Amino acid sequence: MRPALLLLAVLTVVPGAQAQDAPPPFPIPELTDYIPTLARSVELIGENQVEESFEKLETDVNPAFRSSDSLKKFHESWLKLFLPLGRLRMQFESYDIVAYERISSHAVKLFGIANGAHGPVVFDFKVFQYRGRWHVHGFSFRASGWERDDRIPENAVNLEEPVVYPLGGKVIAATKPASKEKPLVAVSGR
Repeated sequence: MRPALLLLAVLTVVPGAQAQDAPPPFPIPELTDYIPTLARSVELIGENQVEESFEKLETDVNPAFRSSDSLKKFHESWLKLFLPLGRLRMQFESYDIVAYERISSHAVKLFGIANGAHGPVVFDFKVFQYRGRWHVHGFSFRASGWERDDRIPENAVNLEEPVVYPLGGKVIAATKPASKEKPLVAVSGR
């Protein structure tokens, strides 16, 4: 291949790869860059890295925790809830936001589902913005069944198509199961 054609091929491939890494647009534009942080935290729970999932949220800078005791309680409840789930190694392949409820101009409740090897898990987050930065204010999850502990309210925006955040580049739940048939074996005749 000629150098000029090779350069052209590289230039056309690289922008596509960068676009793939960009988070999908979200109906609330200012959340577009923050939701991947939540998705990565969910992914880490599915990989049994629960402490790392908590650290990903950077709660130490969250102004809602006015004292070290309130941050410690939030941390303890996170570990208590998610350590048993992490041990199941859910191997989440995507985190889908299916609806959102605008609570105020700076607060939103996100209704999401993580998809993985052992089925869907409901993960909902309450987030708020303070001085241009988003923070987690609360969360809920449900690993058994499709029902939510907190129902999606009627005034929430149900997305026609979920906003999907791929996790780790793995496709687990959507992969076809392996065929149980024996493969054809080539026999050479001598």
